[in-house]
Amino acid sequence: MTHVRSVFPALFLALVVVGCSTQPAPAPAPAEQPRPDLAFTAPENPRDLRTMVLVTRGEPNSIAARPLRTTGSTFGIATRLVNADLVLVDQSGVPHPYLAESIPQLNTDTWKVLPDGRMETTYKLRPNLTWHDGAPLSAKDFVFAWRVYTTQNLGIASLRPQSLMEEVAAPDDRTVVIRWREIYLEADSLVGGSSGYQPLPEHILGGALAQGDPDAFVAQPYWTTEYVGLGPYRLSRWEPGAFIETTAFPGHALGRPKIDRARVIFVGDPNAALANMLAGSANWAGDEALDFQRAVTLKQQWDASNGGSVLLSPNELRYVQVQFKTEYTNPAAILDSRVRKALAHALDKQGLIDGILNGDGTYADTMIPNTLDYYPTVNSAIAKYPYDPRMTQQLMGEAGFTKDGDGWFASPTGGRFNPEFRTQTGGQAEQEMAIVVDGWRRAGVDARSFVLPAAQDQDLQARATFPSFASANSQLAEQTLLDKLVGSRAARADNRWTGSNRGGYANSAYDRLVEGFSRQLDRGQRDQVMVQLMKLISDELPIFPLYYNARVVAFTGLSGPQGRSPGSTDYGNVYEWEFSTAAPPTPARP
Repeated sequence: MTHVRSVFPALFLALVVVGCSTQPAPAPAPAEQPRPDLAFTAPENPRDLRTMVLVTRGEPNSIAARPLRTTGSTFGIATRLVNADLVLVDQSGVPHPYLAESIPQLNTDTWKVLPDGRMETTYKLRPNLTWHDGAPLSAKDFVFAWRVYTTQNLGIASLRPQSLMEEVAAPDDRTVVIRWREIYLEADSLVGGSSGYQPLPEHILGGALAQGDPDAFVAQPYWTTEYVGLGPYRLSRWEPGAFIETTAFPGHALGRPKIDRARVIFVGDPNAALANMLAGSANWAGDEALDFQRAVTLKQQWDASNGGSVLLSPNELRYVQVQFKTEYTNPAAILDSRVRKALAHALDKQGLIDGILNGDGTYADTMIPNTLDYYPTVNSAIAKYPYDPRMTQQLMGEAGFTKDGDGWFASPTGGRFNPEFRTQTGGQAEQEMAIVVDGWRRAGVDARSFVLPAAQDQDLQARATFPSFASANSQLAEQTLLDKLVGSRAARADNRWTGSNRGGYANSAYDRLVEGFSRQLDRGQRDQVMVQLMKLISDELPIFPLYYNARVVAFTGLSGPQGRSPGSTDYGNVYEWEFSTAAPPTPARP
């Protein structure tokens, strides 16, 4: 099988399993002790119900695979339960047919590169597929989805892959033909919400789209409490603010799931998520429900009793995004690259690693991970900003700032320089913010902290209109990282604040390079373009890379769960998970 998707080395993708140790671990610090009063109380024992209970950090706006409103928050498990893609990408980055019978192969009738630079890919659907409501899945549902995704006033028409699709056709009920305007490397594995292409049920949404009211279309209950998908589980109940319940779907393309029911509960407090896992009230926690510190605590508690497993998946870049939309930028001095470089020199990245990851991690000098084979070339080409308050002093002076009587940087025209650092609620995010802001303040920057209230965590406008700096994260897939700074992906009012470029950075040279990267089929040429891109970013500093983060997945009483690897389908094998035969863990005593 010819496959041109970029895949990270197996070493990087490997999951680090911690737990099930035979040696007792030291007791956790008092601050990390679970609070039993925070534990979720199920009406009945989930094991008696044969219900798998899953804990996530928050509640999604939608469980659609390609929602019309995105938040940047991670709700992989809830979305995965009810959705299926044309292709499933395993933990090693290898694509497998899912809704499709086979995967398009380059330079065959299923994947043609035309002389004028356009492309055509063909997918053949498996026979007898149905939606959760029993209606047959048709290739025409993919054509309808293309019409929806490219409707301008819905706000996502400029996003890939739909923006690169010239036409989607259905020669018959099982054949999907996609005609591309240009080369698109991911055309054989359209997976996931940000880069995927999923069908939509025309029999449910066709009438609403025909009415031409975008607000009414986005508000359709289909996107939330009446969702109908194709995944291993179908939605049976959504209790806002509490949980989502699903039941096994017998018509799933890869077979009926082994567990009858799955309930996703929303737990915003990582201490509460920890309490649920230790009490045996839940089988699985992920999607940011647990941070690194709670993972350590959970490992320590489970070590002595073989209570469960904790997986750490190194698949995320943590970084600081800068506000470039001038109508929101405050103070305006952050638009001066000398000021951004001064602030970069005041970031104690090793302090972040020590304080957040107990010293067991790697800080980032650039967007891409240091496990990629071409990283040494990137590393030698980019500008670096090691922790050095003296350079902060020098660069701020070059930008016209001196320290006032209280020791804070100020300018004659702009007054005291007091940027805001914003983050979402959560133990690790707030700890990260505290370390960054403390470093800036010790260097003479009167930085302020702001924690976005939990109620606004999914408010797209609030997430995109921060005044100065905000914490951010990205999966480590190359195209996903690059798209975070593409000008057309800026989150603005005219696109309903969608788009992953929340800071609104715009650089035509960068956009041209990204476009060239996306069109280049030759891996060596792509690597050279990436070197140019990372050099440009290091010179411009539209973001401050911080460190590579490990996402936490913990499970008990189950067999089959895996972590999340870059480029893979989120929890792709969930239909294979099953209750383990071992006795359920004894709840930990407070």
